[in-house]
Amino acid sequence: MPRNPHVGILPLYLELYDRSLPTLRAEQQPFLAQAVQGLEQQGLQVSVAPVACVREEFAASLRHLEECDIDLLVTLHLAYSPSLESVGCLVASTLPILMLDVTPDEDFGLDVDPLRLLYNHGIHGLQDLASMLKRHGRDYQVAAGHVGDESVMKRCADIARGAQAAREWKNQRILRIGEVFHGMGDFQAEETLLASRFGITVQQIKPLELKESILSVSPGSIEEEILLDRQRYQIDLDPAVHDRSVRLGLGLRDYLDQGGFTAFSMNFNAFDSPDEPIETVPFLECCKAMERGVGYAGEGDVLTAKPGRRSGAWIREDNLHRNFLSGLEREPPVPVPHGGGQP
Repeated sequence: MPRNPHVGILPLYLELYDRSLPTLRAEQQPFLAQAVQGLEQQGLQVSVAPVACVREEFAASLRHLEECDIDLLVTLHLAYSPSLESVGCLVASTLPILMLDVTPDEDFGLDVDPLRLLYNHGIHGLQDLASMLKRHGRDYQVAAGHVGDESVMKRCADIARGAQAAREWKNQRILRIGEVFHGMGDFQAEETLLASRFGITVQQIKPLELKESILSVSPGSIEEEILLDRQRYQIDLDPAVHDRSVRLGLGLRDYLDQGGFTAFSMNFNAFDSPDEPIETVPFLECCKAMERGVGYAGEGDVLTAKPGRRSGAWIREDNLHRNFLSGLEREPPVPVPHGGGQP
């Protein structure tokens, strides 16, 4: 099922303040809570690690977030924090990093109480840490502004979706049905490269290898799926055509589930048999698979057969939509999708 991106907040703080300003840590908790709320309002799942000051605490907090299975690590300076306390474990971590550079106060005019600097000088530590991360060759992103600025939180959410998308694109198991469409080269990538760089494995089969899964589909399952289709879609076709499409689709669904495939691609030319139970092309199931979050691309294209809406990480309206032609007589032109669409 689709899930929202999951971010983990690592709050950074200064041990000195616990000794010299013992109430300050508690006074910064509403600021932390506001940051969490802002991210959650953007549709993110948020986990928060214990506030960390020294190396041992940073290591423990980072372990906690890794155990939460987050997609993106978000650092948040509640105050200045010496970079050498945290940089080691951050460099060692494989999590993508977003430095959330926000302040509880929005304005610092001449009339601002100088004591407010204590609550808003996290940027001092952030700049130190950014310098050290850069020195170590560690990539990071920055989102800066006031903690209540919705545009800042939206930028965080966009980065989180990208991080989740990158994570889910890696280490996939992808099924290809049939050969790659002859002559198409725009999406070709060596499978050895996909495996070595991204941990992606590809299994190729012929449509006939779906036969056992198709024959195992019960009449009751077919009837139930057809009823669901009638509830969700406007259907105007021969019931026999619908029946055979659903039967093949459920067989394909079972094959994907049993094989642990997160995405698949097929070459429609490979479905050239007039014989049951593979006498049609499962375009309907391709659309349903994307709706469930299973990735799909046509013509044997495993490179872009990503897990579509499994996470909501992909650009908002993810679907199979490649322009086949445009109605140029209209203003603006009307794109006509090629190959299918997502329900």
